[in-house]
Amino acid sequence: MFKNIEGILCDIDGTLYFKGAPIQGAIDTVSHLKEIGMKILFFTNTDSKSPHGIYTILKDFGFQIQEDEIYSPIIALKEFLAKHPSKKLFLVTTQEVAREFQEYDVIGENETPDFVIIGDFQDDWDVNRLNRAFQLVLQGATLLGTQGNIFYLDREGNPVIDTGSFVEMIAHATKTRA
Repeated sequence: MFKNIEGILCDIDGTLYFKGAPIQGAIDTVSHLKEIGMKILFFTNTDSKSPHGIYTILKDFGFQIQEDEIYSPIIALKEFLAKHPSKKLFLVTTQEVAREFQEYDVIGENETPDFVIIGDFQDDWDVNRLNRAFQLVLQGATLLGTQGNIFYLDREGNPVIDTGSFVEMIAHATKTRA
């Protein structure tokens, strides 16, 4: 069945787990694919958690994976920033994600950044911080978004505004593109 397939790309949230629990059969399926030698890259657009945080969730559920098998928007952003060294960042993200950028020059409210990064900031909602991001983009900072989802469904199935809505709002208000 998998004779000509060398690897699989597998989404995480909604494919391996949903509403805070593993999807029935997902753990066994991943284990079986690995047992037959299949390479798997787990990818996600989850931008509220660090790559290690995502890995920990999956390991705690019982998935037999390695941390370097996960690819997230935070990893993609760090790869982008590696091509733009010595740049100043203004972050609108969760605290967990902000810690991922400690090796960069993360600035405070009164400095001028090269990049304004909008990610999921669900645990750190602050309209003043979002307005400051808007002002900094108006002053010339480049707007970067970690992902483009307009909304997601919470554990109860209710729609919740997501990162892409805030990125698009700032892009529209500043007449720029992220």
